[in-house]
Amino acid sequence: TRRFVNPIAISLLLVASLASFAWVMWHRLHPLLKAKPDASRLADIPGAIGNLAVYGFAQKRMLDDPIPGLLHIFIFVGFLVVGARTMTMIGMGFSEEFVLPGMGGKVGTGYSWLKDFVNALILLGTTGNLYRRFVSKPQRLSLKAEGWLILIWISMLVVSDLAFDAAWVNLGLAPEMSHPPLLAAVARALAPLDDGVQHVLGTGAYWLHVSLILSFLVYLPHGKHFHV
Repeated sequence: TRRFVNPIAISLLLVASLASFAWVMWHRLHPLLKAKPDASRLADIPGAIGNLAVYGFAQKRMLDDPIPGLLHIFIFVGFLVVGARTMTMIGMGFSEEFVLPGMGGKVGTGYSWLKDFVNALILLGTTGNLYRRFVSKPQRLSLKAEGWLILIWISMLVVSDLAFDAAWVNLGLAPEMSHPPLLAAVARALAPLDDGVQHVLGTGAYWLHVSLILSFLVYLPHGKHFHV
């Protein structure tokens, strides 16, 4: 059986993180609520939606500098895709059988393969950006600790997700399906470990992943990555 389920622990994590996020956001939004309305912001709603699609979601400006732009896009797309996984992981803290509505069966299998591909892109993006910060060191790139700490933080989200799934595959607790290549490779690497170690690893990876994502939510309004 899966012993990582702990409704009390996940509830406490959710209450603490959401309350902290709400408190910070209230202080961030309070000055805006007091500001004078700017009618010009609503003068061209279709244009604003178009700009959001082109520059916000399609990340057009990132391609002005292709290599770092693509590395950034890999991470950005990753956050969009793995959002469903994040909600699933939190739900699994209450019930190990939790699945988002509509994400079972073939849809869930397809999403697992998509997530596997995106996890690889995220790791490529974080590794490439870490290389730029510590090896190639472009002149215009900031070397402040916040940048590389966030990259490691994001990398650990992917690693913990893969470790959790791989341990559960090896323990026979994952859904019966053909597993995508990156997950399968991690599962093979962990296969020599005995079941007890796999269980501890999977459980630790689960709680590490959930703690990282909820603490990232609390940190986000304080850092330069708030645009995410």
